[in-house]
Amino acid sequence: ARGAYPVGGDDLLAQYPAARDADVFTSVSRYVTDWIFAGTTRGVAHAMTRHDRRVWRYEFTRVNSAASPVPDLLLGAFHSSELGYVFGELTWRGPRPNPYDATDRALAKAMNATWVRFARTGDPNGGELPSWPHHVPGSDLRMAFGDMITFIAPDADAAAGIEIDVVATFQVRSTQPNNADVGNRIAINDGQQT
Repeated sequence: ARGAYPVGGDDLLAQYPAARDADVFTSVSRYVTDWIFAGTTRGVAHAMTRHDRRVWRYEFTRVNSAASPVPDLLLGAFHSSELGYVFGELTWRGPRPNPYDATDRALAKAMNATWVRFARTGDPNGGELPSWPHHVPGSDLRMAFGDMITFIAPDADAAAGIEIDVVATFQVRSTQPNNADVGNRIAINDGQQT
């Protein structure tokens, strides 16, 4: 990092540390996620709001290591891992046992309903989900879809120059053992692990 970024390399290493060789993959993955996905998505959201367009940002955070396409590598919530949830299609076609559980099914139900509502009306709000405010430059508020559906609003730590996620949570609950449901929960993408 110091060789590639003579100015700012130390800051980069402080924000994406890798004390051991085993930490390098995770640190590089976080950097690429922030640089390519989160940063560009934030920039597009800001640009759209300057043209009076409403934008709702989200971050997919559900990590199901058993559903990883690379069994021995924990990829986190990687790019495109939310697609089965968005389309309500959690069919497992691999040789390993089906990795999806009640939390996955409840999350897929909530996400699919949200995307359908957005496609029909141009607004993801409604149903049993909490009110999801549209993007306002400077607030960086976004919905996180994961083990629980939450609001994430980074709070800038001016001293360290690092964004700290402040999370307000709405619980994903299962109402029946075999038929998970989502109560009080809630769409443009941001910040996935890639």
